[in-house]
Formats: sequence, structure tokens, C-alpha cells
Amino acid sequence: LAVATVLEAVAYKVPWLDHLLDLLASPAAVLAGALAVAAVVTDLPPLLRFAVAVVGGGGAAALVQGATVLARLKSTAITGGLANPLVALVELFGSIVTSVLALLVPFFLLVFLAALLGGLLFLILRPKKGARA
Repeated sequence: LAVATVLEAVAYKVPWLDHLLDLLASPAAVLAGALAVAAVVTDLPPLLRFAVAVVGGGGAAALVQGATVLARLKSTAITGGLANPLVALVELFGSIVTSVLALLVPFFLLVFLAALLGGLLFLILRPKKGARA
């Protein structure tokens, strides 16, 4: 755990290592999301439980991980990796806020995540200034 923590902290400062870890973490995030949902929805029939876990948990994790990877990729392309530590700080803050909201107010967490995802997608997919549509 200590080695992984140090590697993750160092990776925020080295863009190619950061992207390599993102590449490795993406499938793990999807699997973890699916397993987390499967562990919670135990009262459903097996086939429905599997579908909810894969689509709900795995899909949500893939969306969040994909948005993170795209944000870091865009940050590296624009700033040469200099803004990646700031992106990591925003990720950390988002994780803390999400965890607190999940414990205190689950409904508002869904609203927060939808707004966050919408904002990230807007920032990532918006056309460049001066670009023709």
C-alpha cells in the first residue's frame, strides 16, 4: 500500500507515468464499480443483479474514470503536464465531497454527480474558440 501511494503521488508530477497508471486503473475501476453494486443489491434475481451491477456500477465507474482520463489528457496537451497536479487536487477534493455527501445525503450526491459530470463533459467536449462548427 505504501509503494502504491508513493507511486501515485509521484505519478501526478510525471505526465507519462500518470497516463500509464490511468490506463491500468480504468479496467480496475469498472470492475470495482460492478463489484460494489453487486455486493449491495443482493435481493435481486441473479441475472438482474448481474445486469444492474455491470450497467449501473460498472457504467458509472467507467463514466467517472473516463472523464478523469480525458481531463488529465487535455490538461497535459494544453499545459505540457504542468497543470496535472492541480487536476489531481481537484480530483481529491471531488472524492472527499462525494464521500461526505454519500454518507450524509445520498439524494444530493446524485444531483452533485450529475452536475459534475455535465460540467466535465461540457469542458472537455466544447468547441475551441474560433473553431468552426
